[in-house]
Amino acid sequence: QDPESRIPNIDELISLKTNNGYGLINLSSGTSYWSSTVFSANEAWATDTTDGVRYTSNKASSDFKVRCVKR
Repeated sequence: QDPESRIPNIDELISLKTNNGYGLINLSSGTSYWSSTVFSANEAWATDTTDGVRYTSNKASSDFKVRCVKR
């Protein structure tokens, strides 16, 4: 683990997708990413890079990737 990295919250994650027009951020198209934003004890917010839609999912799901950002 890099102590200088963290998982972005849902708003930051959406912003990474929205502002990726410059190609500076490597977000795989059609991939869902976890955010650090908790929805409930068992769920967290995630987003899909295809359409930028945010949704909640069970934290035990392994269908999502993580994209860390610098602190």
